Amino acid sequence: MKLSAPVLAGILLVISSVSGAPLAAHHSQALYTNADGAISIAGVVRRLEFTNPHSFIYVDVTGADGKTKLWALELMSMRGLKMLGWTNDTVKPGDVITVAGRPAKNGAPAMYAEAITLPDGRSMRS
Repeated sequence: MKLSAPVLAGILLVISSVSGAPLAAHHSQALYTNADGAISIAGVVRRLEFTNPHSFIYVDVTGADGKTKLWALELMSMRGLKMLGWTNDTVKPGDVITVAGRPAKNGAPAMYAEAITLPDGRSMRS
């Protein structure tokens, strides 16, 4: 059976639109500054949400004014973290960690975490 060019083009269009859907579904990191605005914070882990589509670590950070703020640290997906060696026990409540990453553009206590230094001195990527 020979397919005409319009029929073949239609089939290819359907296949490419279906297979590309998962790639277009990922959300952007536009909430955070670019790499030039990266900062580092240290704090005490309150909890880890090891979930998809993105994992989060919530950390209590004490500022220069002595006040403590809860920071939300966004990480990559659970699957991606596992590929980098993360487990449910990599960070635990009470751990003191240092985090480098890109803070929220709007000044909220939030960051896209790119590197986390654990209490034992190991550095983990996100």
